[in-house]
Amino acid sequence: MIWRKIICSVLAALLVLTSVPVAAQDVTTTTPGLQLNQVETILYGAPKEGSLIPRIEQAERDVLGQVQIDGGSIIARIDNLLRVVGGIASGSSLLMRLNSLEWMTFQEVTYGQPLMRRIETLERAFYGEISRDSVSQRIARLSRDIWGSEQIHIARKQVPAETTLRISLLTEINSGSMKPGDAVRYKVTETLRLENTILIPAGTQGVGTVMEVRQAGPLGRDGLVTIDWGYVTAIDGTQVKVTIGAAATERNQHSAELAAGAAMAGVILLGPIGLAAGALVPGKEHVIPVGTQFYAEVAEAVNINGLSLVPVN
Repeated sequence: MIWRKIICSVLAALLVLTSVPVAAQDVTTTTPGLQLNQVETILYGAPKEGSLIPRIEQAERDVLGQVQIDGGSIIARIDNLLRVVGGIASGSSLLMRLNSLEWMTFQEVTYGQPLMRRIETLERAFYGEISRDSVSQRIARLSRDIWGSEQIHIARKQVPAETTLRISLLTEINSGSMKPGDAVRYKVTETLRLENTILIPAGTQGVGTVMEVRQAGPLGRDGLVTIDWGYVTAIDGTQVKVTIGAAATERNQHSAELAAGAAMAGVILLGPIGLAAGALVPGKEHVIPVGTQFYAEVAEAVNINGLSLVPVN
């Protein structure tokens, strides 16, 4: 019983990677160039180089199958591309449909990879070859074959604040080598669903930022890393703030499946040092290895257009 209390205390200290809630990334862009950059990043993984018109035409051919000659102004054409590819409001963007298809096939999504590459992975899995049709046509075909319809069922749900998410580190946290501004990548390892609606699928990645680092020092002073956990992206593209607060800490402390990992981490990080020994023994660096799993939580309530696994009127 004593050891369990020690383990819980160690995990609580471990997760005082002290979480600093901040605003989610603002993905709203205002200028045509920035909006086109966003479209190209979703499609190809990074913005293209060159002038706007050729880039718009290439994106239109890839997404819609043809250049939208009568699409109106440059701003209108880019707005349309952004809405079709990644629009959050309707919940029926190509990105959400692809997220849904990927989750239904693999039970996780591969956020972070370009949309074009993700489509190719699905096509190879089902057809053994890559289509040369437009993105819209390819996703429509995959939808018919996987889902049975070109349309998916969408249900809008509110995720309450303090809803917990199980995450896994993709970046080692090390007070001996990190500096403020460093990125800390992680991914969701268990799908968040409410009432048969998929809201934040497994595989979704988030990026935190190191805010403060204190290296280990004399007199038994252990290292410390303070992290702003940033956000994760929901299935419809909504940015969801993530933190480690009371709800996540409570669940971590009482999670039997994570206790062994916490105990191992505690040996590295926070070995008990008595007052007398503290004057002679240097502190230990704060090190949490890649693959460490623990719970974080939704920082504030958020509405998401989720994938409903049952028909919705």
